[in-house]
Amino acid sequence: MKLFTFLLVALISFSGVCDEIKEGIDVNFNLLNCLDDKIPNNSIEDPEDWDAKSLVLLPSVIENTMGNDSSNASKKLFALTMKYCDKEILSFKEYFEKQANKKINKDT
Repeated sequence: MKLFTFLLVALISFSGVCDEIKEGIDVNFNLLNCLDDKIPNNSIEDPEDWDAKSLVLLPSVIENTMGNDSSNASKKLFALTMKYCDKEILSFKEYFEKQANKKINKDT
């Protein structure tokens, strides 16, 4: 009976961790898809960047959502991403803040 109880608790704990990981993957996946699919190619200056828009735009999203000082070019790219992917960026920011708060609470 003790073994069954232990396995049940372990399964519930593992399930909770998996749900949290899935949430993080979904948030990031939705953001990357939005950056690639919704932003028109002609809004990106360099045609070589059209095939990997998410890789070009993601650093500006991270810099601006994390409150880092960013360059004017980064701010322009962030404004472009907010125009088309505001919902996904806000979800990304909320998830990041939630994870940061968990770490802070765990450290105290």
